[in-house]
Amino acid sequence: MARSISRRALIAAALPAPALARVRTDVWPGFTVLDRRRWRLGTGVDVMEWRLQRDDAQGGDVTLVWVSASAPSRAGLTVVERRGPAPALYRSIPLPGVLAAINGSFFEGRPGDERPMGLLRQDGVTRQGPTPGRSGGFLVGAGGHLQVLDRRHTAQAEASPWAIESSPILVQGGDSGMRRDDHARADRVAAGTTRSGALCLAGAFAQG
Repeated sequence: MARSISRRALIAAALPAPALARVRTDVWPGFTVLDRRRWRLGTGVDVMEWRLQRDDAQGGDVTLVWVSASAPSRAGLTVVERRGPAPALYRSIPLPGVLAAINGSFFEGRPGDERPMGLLRQDGVTRQGPTPGRSGGFLVGAGGHLQVLDRRHTAQAEASPWAIESSPILVQGGDSGMRRDDHARADRVAAGTTRSGALCLAGAFAQG
């Protein structure tokens, strides 16, 4: 179902990488693995997919997708300043050679007086400053490369060519950054980097 959204900032990730980054676990607490697949999408872009069944039998199956590629993968920021259903907005953006685009943040405020939520830098210009919060962090880019910074590195984020604030950081140093569960289930997509510096995209999609 298409969701109607306000203006939305997008992270557009292009993955023309030559090397392979592996996910070495098939253990997902609270789920049973029903099926797993792995294939290469284009030159050096590795895709892994799991179909999982909830152990608590609440809701349908869940599909997890992991896309990974090492340097010279590229990432960039595109700001969508229009309203409408999300799929239509995504299709309206010219992104030649881009493998995937994901939502990065939202705008808030009344129509005609909207502003980004948290830090937003585009082409070296700060469109909105960072929030004063203590949690979360920033997705930043320099020279097309992607980096995740925590709140301690706010100054670095504010000096990056492009940056977008996010909270919480989903995974940091291999540990979950989630501090609470609001039990609101929805499809999720995230961008980040592995320990080796490989660019990665992860998605969780419900079935039923």
